[in-house]
Amino acid sequence: MSQQPKIFISYRRVDEPDFVGRMYDHFVCRYGEENVFMDLDIPDFTRFEEHIIKEVDESDVLVAVIGPQWLELLKEKSESGKRDFVVMEIKRALDKGIMIAPICIKNAPVPEEKDDLPSGIRTRIQKMLDYQVSRVRGGSDFRDDMKKRIGFIDQRLKKLGYNFDTRTELDEILDQPLEELGNDIFELLEKGNILRIKKYLHDFPSYFLNKASEVEESQGDILKTLIDKIIVFGVVFIRYDQLGLYQDFLRTLQLIFKDAHERFRTPHTKHADETLRIWADLLPKLYLLGAILVQEGKYEWMSDFVKHPIPISWSSYYKGMFWMEYIIQEGMFWMRHMPENARIDYETFLKHTINIGKENSYFYQQFSDDEEKIVDCICQFDFIQCVYDQISMDIDHTPYPFFAQHYRERTVPIIQEIIKPQFRDMLFGKQLDDKKLAEIIRRLIHLASKFRTWRGRWHAPFPPEIGLFLEENPPSDDS
Repeated sequence: MSQQPKIFISYRRVDEPDFVGRMYDHFVCRYGEENVFMDLDIPDFTRFEEHIIKEVDESDVLVAVIGPQWLELLKEKSESGKRDFVVMEIKRALDKGIMIAPICIKNAPVPEEKDDLPSGIRTRIQKMLDYQVSRVRGGSDFRDDMKKRIGFIDQRLKKLGYNFDTRTELDEILDQPLEELGNDIFELLEKGNILRIKKYLHDFPSYFLNKASEVEESQGDILKTLIDKIIVFGVVFIRYDQLGLYQDFLRTLQLIFKDAHERFRTPHTKHADETLRIWADLLPKLYLLGAILVQEGKYEWMSDFVKHPIPISWSSYYKGMFWMEYIIQEGMFWMRHMPENARIDYETFLKHTINIGKENSYFYQQFSDDEEKIVDCICQFDFIQCVYDQISMDIDHTPYPFFAQHYRERTVPIIQEIIKPQFRDMLFGKQLDDKKLAEIIRRLIHLASKFRTWRGRWHAPFPPEIGLFLEENPPSDDS
């Protein structure tokens, strides 16, 4: 791979630092963390000015971020005679012939004429005004603006004779089939390259959203495939007992969902139908990941997973996305006029989840190609998720379990474990006593009894230890 350009971000720490931090993430996603410099990266006990000069000299582009207070602070420092590192950085880049990329953020005022600059520093940085100033807006326009600005920087560098690869290291690793990706992650673990894996996880949110901004109706499969590859990281961490990396993985998913939820949730979003299909495809994959946790018996890891990556307040939205997509795909608009409880066929989601596993051999192989094992693990994971939902949302609120009609035959093993205080505390902390757990189990089983399967309604009793637990913790009079 040819050498990537080095980017120096010049900005004022008191002038929209969070906004500049988001810009930094996008530059890192494009050029790599080692090729993008902000002054917060300076090592301890380093001579600050010497280090700044060295970084400017080694850069190919100086991005001059002009925030709302930039011009005001420029004049203030000039009048007070205080040393201004922003002026020093820009002057150094101009003297060295380094490309300048002025970017105005949040409708900040921009000096359009050289006379707008303070007289004391005018001759030092006035050549910066020879460059066309770009703008990056906030809100929903931010990512599109950043994508365009980075594209313009790439074009300008190539016109100046720079030869570099527009693909990143993350592009290359994610180009692989899932099985090969999983093997590569495992090899990195064996070699002790934890920092490299952490870097991939760190770069994922910006990378994902940059790709999302490119999605057109014909490109939806790109994002679905990318979601698969992100989840492969989680599978590997679970399989090989990498708890720290697994927790980093959950935080990465949280960041992706946080931004993607805001970007794609509104009906008028560009390419709304395509993004609907993308997110309808996502929830089943999270259930497959939860099923792997059940299969591996990593219940102490599951307490984090049932809370993440989708906050409870969003979970109904993503489940709704699935049903909307199903209705659209099957042309079943008549279902909208049926009563809520009657129209939702939970088995459809279960079949959809299993089919996703079958279509993707990597996920299916995690269960030894055993469909019964997948169903068992998925139903047990969903039962745990529903118990957590009831704890978190208040016991009076009853979320419908996805696989309620399968609970009696599939979830007995996990119920047998949950009624043991030590196991229950591992999953839910100290939030559940026997009385409350018994009430939740009854509520979920009551819901499940409303659904028919080909076997008909449930009549078989629970195993003795579960029946005894429920008898010893009878419902209160007001239940």
